[in-house]
Amino acid sequence: SISSLAWSKFGSDNEKSKYGIIIAGTSSGKLNFFSPDAMFEEKEQGETNSLEAGFLGSKEISEEPINSLAVNGYRPSLIVSGGTEVLIHSIEKGFDCVDSYTPSQSAQETALTTIVSWNNKVQHIFASADNSGLTTIWDVKSKKSILEITDPSYSLDSFTNEGSAAKRIALAWNPDNPTQIALGCDDSKYSYLNIWDLRSTKSPVVSYGGLHTAGIVDISWSANEPGLILSLIHI
Repeated sequence: SISSLAWSKFGSDNEKSKYGIIIAGTSSGKLNFFSPDAMFEEKEQGETNSLEAGFLGSKEISEEPINSLAVNGYRPSLIVSGGTEVLIHSIEKGFDCVDSYTPSQSAQETALTTIVSWNNKVQHIFASADNSGLTTIWDVKSKKSILEITDPSYSLDSFTNEGSAAKRIALAWNPDNPTQIALGCDDSKYSYLNIWDLRSTKSPVVSYGGLHTAGIVDISWSANEPGLILSLIHI
C-alpha cells in the first residue's frame, strides 16, 4: 500500500509529460513512479486501469515503510525520503536506474524518520524529524548533518520507537527566511508550536503555547503571507 506521496515537475517541459511525475512511497519500502499524463489519457479513452498505464518504474530502497517524501524545489529530479533511514534519490538517469545515497557518510539512524522537508530558499539544505523527538538539519553539499534540535517544550518520555505508538514532529520552513523553521508535536500534553532560528538554537525565537487543545499533527507556512502559519491538531 502507498504510505507517502509527492509530485515533481520533472520532465514537465516536455509536451508528453506536462504534468510532471508522481512519486509514491510504499509500506514495503519501494519508490514507484507514475506519469499523470499517461493516466489521464488512459482515463479519457475509457480504460479503468489508468494507474498501470501510467507506471514508469520502481526502486526498492528498504523493507520498511517510506513515511515521507519531498521533492527539491530547485532540482525536481532530486527527492529525499524518510523511513528507517534518510535517503536522497536522483532520477536524472531514469526511473529504473535511480541513484540513491545517504546525505552523510557518517549517518547512523537509530530512530524512525517520520517527516522530511527541503528548505525553500537554500536548495542543498533539508530537515528531517524522527520519532525520538530529534529534528536534524542536513547539508547535501557538505554531505553532513549541520544541526540537531531537541525541543525542550516536548517531553522525551512521550517519544517511543514502537511504530504507530510513536509521537511525531510536525515541521515547516519559513518560505521567506531560510534560517527559520516551525516545529510542533502530536502530544496533547505538550502542544506548543515553536519557531526556531538556526543561527541560535538555545531556545525558540517565538513560542505559541496554550493555543492548541490537542497535539499538533501538521504545520503549513503560507508562501503568500509569511506572517501566517496553519496548524492541524488531533480531534
